[in-house]
Amino acid sequence: MKNLKKENGAITIIVLVSVLFMVSFLISSYILVSNKLKSQKDILEETERVYDSTETMEDIYNSYIGNSEIIPIYTMEQLLKIGSNETIQVKEKFYNFTNTATYLLMNDFEYTGELLISKKFEGKLDGNGHTITISNDSGEKCIASDNNNFHGIIANIPDEYESKISNIVDEVPIPKGFKYVKGTKNTGIVITDDFSGEEDRGNEFVWVPVNGTTLTFSKKAFHGERMATKKSLGAYWLDENTDDYKTLKSSVEKYNGFYIGRFEASRGIEDREIAQIKRDYDPWVDIKDSVYSKASGMYDTKPEYKDYIKTHLVYPQEWDTTLNWIIQTGAKTEAEVTQDSSSWGIYNTTIQKTGSSDIAVANNIYDLAGNVAEITQELNGIDSKLSIRGGSYRNERKNYPASVREYIGSSQAYLGFRICMMINL
Repeated sequence: MKNLKKENGAITIIVLVSVLFMVSFLISSYILVSNKLKSQKDILEETERVYDSTETMEDIYNSYIGNSEIIPIYTMEQLLKIGSNETIQVKEKFYNFTNTATYLLMNDFEYTGELLISKKFEGKLDGNGHTITISNDSGEKCIASDNNNFHGIIANIPDEYESKISNIVDEVPIPKGFKYVKGTKNTGIVITDDFSGEEDRGNEFVWVPVNGTTLTFSKKAFHGERMATKKSLGAYWLDENTDDYKTLKSSVEKYNGFYIGRFEASRGIEDREIAQIKRDYDPWVDIKDSVYSKASGMYDTKPEYKDYIKTHLVYPQEWDTTLNWIIQTGAKTEAEVTQDSSSWGIYNTTIQKTGSSDIAVANNIYDLAGNVAEITQELNGIDSKLSIRGGSYRNERKNYPASVREYIGSSQAYLGFRICMMINL
């Protein structure tokens, strides 16, 4: 009897353990199923929320594919793909890198090489406060600062220009060996032969556009002067049948303009017999017979430039076209150019260093009015006296505006010169 009670007690314990196990199992299963159902419910609610806020399938597509014409650029790989027409992932979205889109720099970049972006690029590259540093094979560097469409970086060069042109900025051709510095087609695009592209380091020129209609490449008698193409008593004349002039005119017609020295010519630093076009130097004066060779020989010590450009003493057509352009752009009024240039000229004083006056500038060109009177390739009369332009520091303001023509038979201490540059054909 005692044994039977023991067996019944053991069975009871086993049953109780079994019941407890079953209860634990059921509770655990319930918890797991509940959590799973809750997780699924959360996912369904989140999905429903997303799709409820998305009206069309196009919105769903655009959440993955960037349809904006403004494309952010974060990496060098993305930068080099500009204009490639490839579909590129940028962050969480995909963009079509067309050659007409607007690209927005999100970082500074450093690049080694010559051509950064396809020459067929027609869109815009906004610096957004950032810079691109370009290094060439010799270790030189060009800093391109934020400037609207990143002028000086993007080139869309016609095939017939490729042998002479490295870039086109605002429709203005930048010859090889030069870099864009500042300005626009209407305010005066400045270029330099210093690889840095920085202002006030190298020789600087300003582009004067010629369109053949409203702005033609021609002489103009601002004060009723008599003009001629051969020696003539009392007339200002220039032989337009020379090979040099014909080549210049063809260049102007091909590229729609020419470059004029930003400053009056001065003596070189290393070689005093080589002319330079730089700010804050004494103008080169008291020169006559060799003025033509000094102007044309500016790059004699740098023969690599001769394949791309040619410099020369300013022609009367270049002087007059420059003045007409200044008037047409509204930089100066016709009266300020042809009657009284005192508001932007250097008169009744001593000779000043090139580009030293902040008022003596129009369209980024300095000292066209006053400072030193400038010898041109135009001559006067049958004895071929020098034709000089612009008046000098010695003159009265109202009597010698920027457009004035004078002639003189010999070199003087107040006579200087200005160099122009054409792009080779």
